[in-house]
Amino acid sequence: MQENEYPRFSSISVIAPIALNASLSGIILIPSASCLRIYVPPVFDGTTLTFQVSEDAVVWSNLKDMFGVEIGAANFVAGDAIQLDPQTFKSIRCLKIRSGTAAVPVVQTAARNLVVVYRDQ
Repeated sequence: MQENEYPRFSSISVIAPIALNASLSGIILIPSASCLRIYVPPVFDGTTLTFQVSEDAVVWSNLKDMFGVEIGAANFVAGDAIQLDPQTFKSIRCLKIRSGTAAVPVVQTAARNLVVVYRDQ
């Protein structure tokens, strides 16, 4: 690799739909990859995203840190790109995105499509 040359990574984008009157997206399968960012649509209800994870896409758990605090992104506005911590998300294979928190979900007033970008390992 030359001095000003950067390694090339393959980034993949998937749609995470949240239905009308729902707060939780459909299942996002992320094989052998790390989540990098989420693009919020130009119109979105709420300013917080949190996550559910699963090993088998059947039994789901809220994603929390070691102190029991829900992991998420807050204080964004519609249209933002949210950078995720790759260390937190690198081993997650089945993911759902929630608008709001587990305690206070935010129901979407229309169908919304979040875009999840991840890097193929």
